[in-house]
Amino acid sequence: MSNKSSNKEEEKLLTSIQKVERRVCRHMNEDHQTSLLAYARFYSSLVHATMPIKMTQMTPEGFILDVTVRNSDGTTGLRKDVLVKYPSGRMTKASQAHLLAISMHNEAFDGLGVIFKLQHGYYQSKAKKAIYYLLKHKKYGRIMFLAQVVACVTTMLMWLMWCSK
Repeated sequence: MSNKSSNKEEEKLLTSIQKVERRVCRHMNEDHQTSLLAYARFYSSLVHATMPIKMTQMTPEGFILDVTVRNSDGTTGLRKDVLVKYPSGRMTKASQAHLLAISMHNEAFDGLGVIFKLQHGYYQSKAKKAIYYLLKHKKYGRIMFLAQVVACVTTMLMWLMWCSK
């Protein structure tokens, strides 16, 4: 591919990201603070990150966050422009943002473990989704609901066994 067409594709990608960036950032900041917290802790290794966290940008390489961190003396500070790289590599289309965010949410929560999930409403969220599917899709909803219940109960039992060691 020529350098000229490569530059044109890059320009097209950046333009398409700019069109959705504001909406995506606002949505994440208003509705998905725990996801942003998980991203900061898991992908950027900011173990002392705390809410609020603000997504300020979306780039082809990753999400840009302003992360509140708790200092050792109990005060908080702000780490600006933290790049949380997409684990699957560079974004090639702005339409990938939604699936990337979901995939990163799941990977980060899984990587941070059961305690983090319990502290930040992961299982409550799964239960709500299961109930929603149960009510909306009678046939498949029951299967989804049962699968979610089994997953939650299994995880809780594993956690309780781990704690009792």
